[in-house]
Amino acid sequence: MKTKSVLFVFLLLFGCKEKLIEIYEESNVENIIDEENNYENNIGEESNVDNNHLLGGTKWKLAGIIDVETEALTVLEPKECDNCYTIIFDNAVSDCNEDNLSSFSTYSSSNSLGACYEIDYEESSINIFHFGGTKRGEIGDGNLWWYIIPIVQSFALENNQLRLYYNDNTNYLLFKQIQP
Repeated sequence: MKTKSVLFVFLLLFGCKEKLIEIYEESNVENIIDEENNYENNIGEESNVDNNHLLGGTKWKLAGIIDVETEALTVLEPKECDNCYTIIFDNAVSDCNEDNLSSFSTYSSSNSLGACYEIDYEESSINIFHFGGTKRGEIGDGNLWWYIIPIVQSFALENNQLRLYYNDNTNYLLFKQIQP
């Protein structure tokens, strides 16, 4: 770079305008090629990121179920329950490690549950496997929670909100992030 600067000054002083333009154009082409290479390298680096860990260590509390068409919010019962309808990502579930999946724990209206998940941030898709626990003593909308979680198929994550879509993306669970 230092050599090119000296050459520019020399050519400028001695009035070699054509050579100066030629060198400038070559240098500009080199910068464009460098920018393209950096862009391609960055893409390659991003695709090697283990996306499962972006949700890792986060905890979410359900605000309610949203109907996409009407934007109606349904709050699940019981409403006055701090643990109900929460999800904590990446807690240990034994089946997940064997299948090389991440895990989450959740709490219905009355019970602790667990599941494994696989997530694709580029496609905004999530697959849930091995969802289970006990249904004993469910109250309010606890059985609905049991029905919805395994059929979640896609998601959106932004502004401390998590949306888990189900029912062919006509409904979603709206979560607010809380401290783990």
